[in-house]
Amino acid sequence: MRKLVFVVISLLFICGCGVDIQKADKVTKEDIISFEYSLPDDNPFDYLEKEELEKFLDKSTGILIISNPDYEFSAYFIKQFNYLLEDYDINEVYYYDFSKLKELSVSIKDKLEIKEDYQIEKPEFYIIKDGKLVKKYDLESFDIEDIDIDENNEFENNINEVYTNIICDLYKDKCDEKKN
Repeated sequence: MRKLVFVVISLLFICGCGVDIQKADKVTKEDIISFEYSLPDDNPFDYLEKEELEKFLDKSTGILIISNPDYEFSAYFIKQFNYLLEDYDINEVYYYDFSKLKELSVSIKDKLEIKEDYQIEKPEFYIIKDGKLVKKYDLESFDIEDIDIDENNEFENNINEVYTNIICDLYKDKCDEKKN
């Protein structure tokens, strides 16, 4: 019996198991965010590294999200936001991984109002216009520990209202079009 199992396993290794393994050098930033948050590959999130974030905060405009993919419900919050981005036809949102926060300079942390020993469990949203922080949204008021988020329409409506405010703070024209 052992010989049979060994032969079968050997044949699988020799012939290949038909598993498509992507090499690490071919993994893109888009692949990372899609995997971490269970998003479709064609999502609008632009995964920023430290240098890209610094350049963005120098003079760009957009929505920046800082999130911790290790937090249990982060994927839910990011997926819900992605649905609204699709509804409003927003094609680009910027993302920075919370785990890389230590890499940032003091001036960047100050610009984003990030204090020492900063911890987040839910995504934070930043409205940036011409490199300046206009408004910061956190989702700390959304207590999700004791509810079934997939079955709670009131919770979903409340989070979508916050997301709509975030989008409309920057994209007033798209919000006006949606209302009409």
